[in-house]
Order: sequence, then structure tokens, then C-alpha cells
Amino acid sequence: MIFVEQIMNIKFCILLEKSDMMTYKICKHVYGSDILSRTQVFEWHRGFREGKESDEDDGRLFGHHHISHTTEIIEKVSVVARKQMLQQQSKYQNLRKRIRYI
Repeated sequence: MIFVEQIMNIKFCILLEKSDMMTYKICKHVYGSDILSRTQVFEWHRGFREGKESDEDDGRLFGHHHISHTTEIIEKVSVVARKQMLQQQSKYQNLRKRIRYI
């Protein structure tokens, strides 16, 4: 299982200013059935958003998981995040064009 990798990608989503739900959807899309639970994704998201650097910052551990460093998975997350960012930018630009014509 690739839980540590997911946690790092959750932190990456924070840097991209993704919401907790969007982060969960990205992880679910990339990892499929190997995803952390929704609650865990939200807890990690909240923790990183609040400035915590690890699970030890709040005095508790989520447990030790198997570590798998797969550049393929990291690339998938990056591609999905970039694609969503471009879609959001496109929607914003279309909205700006519509507003100008009003």
C-alpha cells in the first residue's frame, strides 16, 4: 500500500490550494481502492493546512504504513492536478469574457 505517498500528495494539493473534497477526489482518481479513508484524507488535509509538518505534531500517530515510492503515481497526481487547474483557469477566462459582453 502507498499511504505515505498519498500523504505527501495531500500536502502537494495543499500547496496547490485544493479543497479537502477536491484533494480526496484527486486521490481517489489516482489510487482507486488503495486510497486512505475519506476521514483520513480530510484529517491530513486539515493538519497540513494548519501548518503541521507530520502526524507527530498533534501527539498522535495514524500508524505505520508500507512505503512505496512510485514516480508513476506521483506523476498521475501531478497530471490530474494540472488538468484541473487548467480547467478552472479556462472556466474563469470564459466567465470573464461573458461578463465583458454584458
